[in-house]
Amino acid sequence: MPKLYEIRGQLNDLYEKAFDESDDDGLIPANIAKAMQAAEMAFDEKVENALYLIRSWESDELGYKIEEERLAKQRQRIEKRREALKAYVKAEMQAAGKDSVRGVILSARLQRNSQPSVQVIDEAKIPDKFFRIIREVDKRAIVDATKAAEQVDGVVVETGKHLRITE
Repeated sequence: MPKLYEIRGQLNDLYEKAFDESDDDGLIPANIAKAMQAAEMAFDEKVENALYLIRSWESDELGYKIEEERLAKQRQRIEKRREALKAYVKAEMQAAGKDSVRGVILSARLQRNSQPSVQVIDEAKIPDKFFRIIREVDKRAIVDATKAAEQVDGVVVETGKHLRITE
């Protein structure tokens, strides 16, 4: 009979393998699910081990989110610098009356845009026919209506369950 820490480690390895092989769809492959079900431990222990792994992944998610935000800010800074430098070069070329500049490796030229651009000066003066109306389902309003005993066709309103992890 394997020791408890060995089983816990095996189960964690199975969970990790399951999601490494899941192709990012979040579904556990059938062979891995069978192996997890066959692990020699009580159901409550399996659930607890899964909860430990969920907490670990939540921590990983937070770390990735923080890093994504840091990288996004860095990318935005570089984009702003690039756009500012392009605008500067364009303005200098226009001021010098030059439509093109040839370098040894890179060149630049002022070129007519393929499409006209629109600059909105006063949105209040623009006729309604030039606005887009976005149609979107208001799920909160549907829930409120069904709570008031109003029948709403085309929907099913139900209260499901979610997993809450506590310590």
